Amino acid sequence: MILINPLTALSAGMLGGGVLLGYMIGSAAVNFQQVNEINRLNSEVKNREELIEQERSNVQNHKQFIRTKDTLARRFCDQYFKSEKK
Repeated sequence: MILINPLTALSAGMLGGGVLLGYMIGSAAVNFQQVNEINRLNSEVKNREELIEQERSNVQNHKQFIRTKDTLARRFCDQYFKSEKK
């Protein structure tokens, strides 16, 4: 039977505990960095989606504006040429 000096056992236990604690702190730091990066990327995606939706709305507004101008121009031309023919 091998007897271990109590001081050696205590040192080994503290070393093992320190290694375990360091590993846990390192894992937490990596997870924290990953969470921050994920949040940043999600925020960027949300901003881009909002910008895309805004641009789609601008395109639809522009199309409606063009349709309105086209309709008014057709009405004007119809009225102008009808009065010219008479």
